[in-house]
Amino acid sequence: MLPTVSIRVKPSVARRSPTLLLVGDSAVGKTSLVAQLKGAPFQTKYIPTVGTDVHPFSYGNDLPYLLYDLGGSAKGSVKNMIPHQKTPDLYLLMFDLTNKSSHESLAGWRKELRNLPGGSSIPTILLGNKSDSTERRMDEKEITFHLKERLPYMEISAKTGEDVQSLLDYFFWTTGHI
Repeated sequence: MLPTVSIRVKPSVARRSPTLLLVGDSAVGKTSLVAQLKGAPFQTKYIPTVGTDVHPFSYGNDLPYLLYDLGGSAKGSVKNMIPHQKTPDLYLLMFDLTNKSSHESLAGWRKELRNLPGGSSIPTILLGNKSDSTERRMDEKEITFHLKERLPYMEISAKTGEDVQSLLDYFFWTTGHI
């Protein structure tokens, strides 16, 4: 039998909460994804995020995770919308599968993320949201941004929760935060 070892972590060296930064055009479903992660019901009334909302959520351990939800109008000013002391562990770049222009905006969002401190080295996942919609306007052949940028790509539904668990599993597997 192995002896039990007790380890005390000094507060000054304790692990910080892992952070995720969620960006994309207005109305792509960023806040709905946040609600899904927190176990809140889907809201049918659209209320745009103004500025940055910070949402703690739990997954698999006692350490809270922080999700920074940037309003879609933040495009062009991302660096001014997040606390400077926080370097995210992961970027979530979201577009709407029912809105082609949100896919066309991805290059601008990606450029802004790269220009943040450490931005080029932070893992990024491309999310196509509203996979449950019957109004899908983008064919799989049209979704090429992730291929050009060499990004992992997932289609999810923030409304139904489809593949949201896979997104979390991928994040925790990739970053080692679990």
